[in-house]
Amino acid sequence: MEVIQQNNKENADSMLYVNFNQDGSCFAVGTQSGFRILNSNPFKNNFCRDMNGGIGLIEMLNRSNIVALIGGGKSPRYSANKLVLWDDHKQKEISEMRFMSSVKNVKMKKDRIFAVTEDKIYVFNFNTLELFDSLETKNNKKGIISISIIGNIIAYPHTEMGKVKIKDYDKQNEISITAHKGPINFLQLNREGTILATASDKGTLIRLFNTATGDNIQELRRGTENAEIYSIAFDETNRFLAVSSDRKTIHIFIINKEENKIEQEEDEENMISNKKSMFGNLANIFGMGKKYFNSEWSFAQFKVNSNKSICTFGKDHSIIVVSNDGKYYLASFDPKVGGECKKLQENSIF
Repeated sequence: MEVIQQNNKENADSMLYVNFNQDGSCFAVGTQSGFRILNSNPFKNNFCRDMNGGIGLIEMLNRSNIVALIGGGKSPRYSANKLVLWDDHKQKEISEMRFMSSVKNVKMKKDRIFAVTEDKIYVFNFNTLELFDSLETKNNKKGIISISIIGNIIAYPHTEMGKVKIKDYDKQNEISITAHKGPINFLQLNREGTILATASDKGTLIRLFNTATGDNIQELRRGTENAEIYSIAFDETNRFLAVSSDRKTIHIFIINKEENKIEQEEDEENMISNKKSMFGNLANIFGMGKKYFNSEWSFAQFKVNSNKSICTFGKDHSIIVVSNDGKYYLASFDPKVGGECKKLQENSIF
């Protein structure tokens, strides 16, 4: 899952960054004084580290003791162009990498490290820290990137506006797709890297693409007003997709069955469908707006108080939400009914 940032709090434990680990079982929080690691469900504050300075970016390696750190906040622990690997068992830095410009994002797998700057992505061998590959991007100020958990597929913004590159290192294959007319704001691959979800800077539409062919397989409408997307999450069965934005509502969609390569549950035939506009027939009359009226809307929603939040899926049709006001939420949705999610739990991170 991707990140939210907040830089306007004045207390020592203000959140600078929050990010789920690869399977959503934990989340890490960068603060003005260090970082925290928390368990997603059941909610639990695992540990807190005082680093004598701000951590503006933190990436976990699954549930291991290794985390990647970038400095941030009012008094950064490290410079913005320095990437530090921290071993929490040993309670010390085990290696560092310096770049010519600020590191905007970091992703890790057990064999690779992806360091994202504004105009380039550096791919390193995890064990040797030798450069494995470098990829050109352009004006990637948010450090947009997504990597698959299974296999070795990566998606990142093309140098041309609105386009995305998908590279499969195992198959030595690379394709480019035109995802949106405007700049790319968010990318998310599913676990297997077979489906890519994209959002532009407008944030009204989420498009799903087949990563092998580049075909647009589904179009999901978050809303009618522009929004900044903060996270997109696939559940582990590729049946559901959740989207958070600055509009204070988490939207949950159903992914087309034909694109779901995992065996379906026996009772899935009873699942509700994504909503469609009741004005769909008007499109033919006016001869315009057909895509708008026929696009799919979320079948379930969950409202939060904060306009910055990230989400992931939990067990048994649940979602986990973390917001930049220091709140944790656990909520459930009914795949046969949809509608408003039921809040099961709310906790304060600090």
